[in-house]
Amino acid sequence: MNLTQTRSLIAIYGSMFAMGLAFGLVLPTMSIRLDLAGYSPAVIGGVAAMASLSILLAAGKVPALHARFGMVTIIVVSLLGEAITYLLLTQTEHIIAWFVLSFAFGLFNTIPWVMGEVWLNAVIPNGKRGRYMATYAGIWGIGMALGPQIMLMVGADGDGPFYAAALVYLASAIWVFALRKGAPKVEPDTDRSTLRGTLGMIALMPVLVIYAIAGGLAETIIYSMMPVYALGRGYGEGYAAHLITAFAAGGIVLQYVFGWLSDRYQPRLVMTCLLAAGAITALALPLAGQMLWLAIVLCFLFGGMAMSVYTLAITLVGHGIARQFLPTAHALMVMCYTLGGLVGPWLAGIAMQWFQHSAMLWLVAAIFALAFCLAIAPAGRQLVSAKLQAVIE
Repeated sequence: MNLTQTRSLIAIYGSMFAMGLAFGLVLPTMSIRLDLAGYSPAVIGGVAAMASLSILLAAGKVPALHARFGMVTIIVVSLLGEAITYLLLTQTEHIIAWFVLSFAFGLFNTIPWVMGEVWLNAVIPNGKRGRYMATYAGIWGIGMALGPQIMLMVGADGDGPFYAAALVYLASAIWVFALRKGAPKVEPDTDRSTLRGTLGMIALMPVLVIYAIAGGLAETIIYSMMPVYALGRGYGEGYAAHLITAFAAGGIVLQYVFGWLSDRYQPRLVMTCLLAAGAITALALPLAGQMLWLAIVLCFLFGGMAMSVYTLAITLVGHGIARQFLPTAHALMVMCYTLGGLVGPWLAGIAMQWFQHSAMLWLVAAIFALAFCLAIAPAGRQLVSAKLQAVIE
């Protein structure tokens, strides 16, 4: 890897770490502040959902912004916009304003998310793509894990976390601008750089779309509904906290292993094995019962598998889709992942209400099993249409 590629990776990895750190700072702080102000869980959840809603609505428009203004420009402007959003959170506690600012929070983060994936897939060679994509996801996860600890240091009851997050985003914008010469040159296909063009890609890469939705569903269900599962089965809050920590740790540690395997073997084969193993592990988790050590081990393994599904999916985008289609393809992947994250907790809640609390994990297992069946079916062997100039290794 030459100096330009190294500079490019340093730029985007630094930016992703900063974003993960800020996410880990701001999201719990907002929930705590709203809870202290006396708002109901439904209102708090509604504020949090605004960020995901804005990502879902905005991702399809990112390719057009990229085509008009360029990659570095829109990333830097969005990072600065995010910093301003955090500063505005310190100026008001009106609930309507927080709904709006949460929407803006997701809106500005959509651009560096989509463009970060495009950036990486444009500069990483196929033989190393799995490992570098896994490193990208792991760096994000480390930032997310450190964020709450910084929140505890500065205090969640004040504006310290918002100021810290604004500073992190400002530093990230400066970082990307300073290393802008490492940005890849991606000339987008203008015919597909619209929302209609993005949605039209669904028919050209349906298998990857399913993978993205499955990854979003599984991750969000575990993070948001594991406390409900643990309390419903009488295991307590500590049990849930340990499992969520194990899930996150598995996602950080094991993603690189699966990325390495995807570089050494066929990425599609690794994805197929992950889906099968993930379905089995999800079914095994309720059987652990109150054996916390076994539940932690299973959740650690499942975290690595579940979080690697989306990472491997975007790795396959880089393997199979021509460079000019990358902005639109990644915009669609972000939309589908976010859609899975939005509907996942709702579906899990219905499953637990209609059946039992273990039904949450049955649902995740069923999703992975369906994706596995698609992966081994003849229709699932062609990940992208020939119209996107697929060259799957």
